[in-house]
Amino acid sequence: MEETTFTPVNPDQSSQPQLTQNSIAYLLTAAKWGKFLAILGFITIAFAVLAGLLMGLVFSFMADKLASVGGLATMISPKWIVFMYLLFGVIGFLPVYYLNSFSNNVTRSIRNNDTNTMTLAIKRLKNLFAFVGIYTVVLIAIYIIAIIVVAGTALMAM
Repeated sequence: MEETTFTPVNPDQSSQPQLTQNSIAYLLTAAKWGKFLAILGFITIAFAVLAGLLMGLVFSFMADKLASVGGLATMISPKWIVFMYLLFGVIGFLPVYYLNSFSNNVTRSIRNNDTNTMTLAIKRLKNLFAFVGIYTVVLIAIYIIAIIVVAGTALMAM
């Protein structure tokens, strides 16, 4: 591997961290794994969206048979199934996009010795972590609300 170091934008700021050869190697390894995971993520999202569209199509053809069964099957519209799969596809796309952008920009930055591209790569990594953090908080809130609703319903049924 060629000798590459990133220097601070302002030479007077000698206390700024610099990337060593080891840290560059670690970033390249992370970029390769990130690219692999991003490709798998894009494929998974494509399959999920395709599955949602196919399930909507199949359920719309089976609407008469589902209506004769009754129960929960009649309450679920094929449009809702397609909507939910598409929603999960859109939600899943953002973190995969950020991961792919991080991986591409790290590789490009190290190859071209470009500090601005490395800054963009780190920004994409920040965006990925922020998205996953917000998504986690929202899911925890949904779980807490669901637990309260289920517990309230169970208490009312007694």
